Amino acid sequence: MAGAFDSINPNRRQVHDSVEQMLRQAQATHESRGSNQSSMFAETTQVRLTLPPLQDWLPMERLQHEFAAIGFYLSAHPLDSYGASLKRLNVVSFADLPQWLKAKGASRARVAGLVVGKQERTSAKGNRFAFIQLTDASGMYEATIFSERLTAAREMLEPGRALLLSVDCRQEEDSLRLMVNEVSSLDQAAAATAAGLKIFLKDAGPVESIKQILGKAGRGKGRIEFVIDLPEQKREVDIVLRDQFSVTPAVRGAIRAMHGVAEVMDT
Repeated sequence: MAGAFDSINPNRRQVHDSVEQMLRQAQATHESRGSNQSSMFAETTQVRLTLPPLQDWLPMERLQHEFAAIGFYLSAHPLDSYGASLKRLNVVSFADLPQWLKAKGASRARVAGLVVGKQERTSAKGNRFAFIQLTDASGMYEATIFSERLTAAREMLEPGRALLLSVDCRQEEDSLRLMVNEVSSLDQAAAATAAGLKIFLKDAGPVESIKQILGKAGRGKGRIEFVIDLPEQKREVDIVLRDQFSVTPAVRGAIRAMHGVAEVMDT
């Protein structure tokens, strides 16, 4: 799940879903070697393992499996998929937050993160509040959310959800305490920033599949541009779609994983 067998087979889903088949074959081979039976072909015949054809996990799925297996993201961070949207949303990473607050002379900022955990508590006055553990590309951090905001945002505070938070920041000894003012879906916020995609294609093969993905994503503010390589004519062709679409990390990741797509860039 975290890529330990990537050097043998980079398709993690294919390896993961074939574990039982591999174990059965390994056991059968072990028993065969341990038996007293012999064959004139025993020294030359090898059984080749054939795994079922499966499309690999999408980039976001790969990262989720990494986290489930080892407790942190190894090859990348899910927020990397939000690209230029984080800059458009004026999001500050947790690691940069102290310096940013000092430079701006501010006490409020926007941060983003994936929810890792949540512990709800009851105050001495009987009000509910919660500590939320989140992770961004710079590390883990915690934010506190109080009664009314907790009630309104509780459904979004589930592990794995990507959130955009407006927080008040207070320096306490050697730590920075974050108190949540607003909570919103990072996917929805990113889709509203008008971030688009520039998709470099090796050929026209993936176009129909990309059309289906964009159709499911629905209309939005993202501008979609295709760059198709024409090696025989020694030139590239740029095509900009008339309609604009909702561009989420899932859409970006699904297109990037397609066979025939050379590169996907945020615009």
